[in-house]
Amino acid sequence: MDDFDLELIPDLDIEIAKLVDKSDTAVDACNKIADAARSLAPSDSGDYRAGIKVERFKGGARVVATARHSAFIEFGVPGRNQPAQFVLRRAVDSVGLRFKKRKG
Repeated sequence: MDDFDLELIPDLDIEIAKLVDKSDTAVDACNKIADAARSLAPSDSGDYRAGIKVERFKGGARVVATARHSAFIEFGVPGRNQPAQFVLRRAVDSVGLRFKKRKG
């Protein structure tokens, strides 16, 4: 059996706390966005509004719309003359945040 050295990161507990803080900050921001999105969402059946959720994952969080017809509401259906409502984008704007543009 081979011997090996295990080197721990100095102040590992502090580094872990920083990750938790970043994650909590992301969750807080996502909760604000989700609340704004719910207030902007159309409520014909209430399914779209009820399906706006915050999903937490390691190191962050995201806002999702889980209703089956979410894409139709967000992006519209040109063939059916249903305009895009961009609920999530407007919610992000309303809380003072901006999307990062992808390069490429």
